[in-house]
Amino acid sequence: LHERLLEKAGPKGLPLQTLFSLVVTQLDEVVLPLVRAQLQKLPMGDWSALLVLIKDANPAGDKAPHTYPRSLAPEFGERFLLRYLVDESHLRDRRFFMLFVACTPAAAIPQYLLGTLVSQRHALDSMFLG
Repeated sequence: LHERLLEKAGPKGLPLQTLFSLVVTQLDEVVLPLVRAQLQKLPMGDWSALLVLIKDANPAGDKAPHTYPRSLAPEFGERFLLRYLVDESHLRDRRFFMLFVACTPAAAIPQYLLGTLVSQRHALDSMFLG
């Protein structure tokens, strides 16, 4: 079903809501290149909207996300961190950060956090220490 849907997407690509549903699904290896091709077609504004859709599908607060790109985590981890850091510190939605953590290999997280601290984009707080 996924494969047929993606093959019929056409030059404009899939609607964002459909792409969201595919991205947060555990996908078969055969379908992954087709979804990646759809993601490559996304303009920056649609990427931002897709990240917000994924964020909004998760509970607010410090709970671990339950809806996130499992099969495509490498394509999303850094994007979630950047989206989190775009907002001013008092307006940041922690769900973007929690999605970054869910999509990033544990061994790589310290590197990203150190880079964020060095560039003075975030204070060393309990969230970063956790």
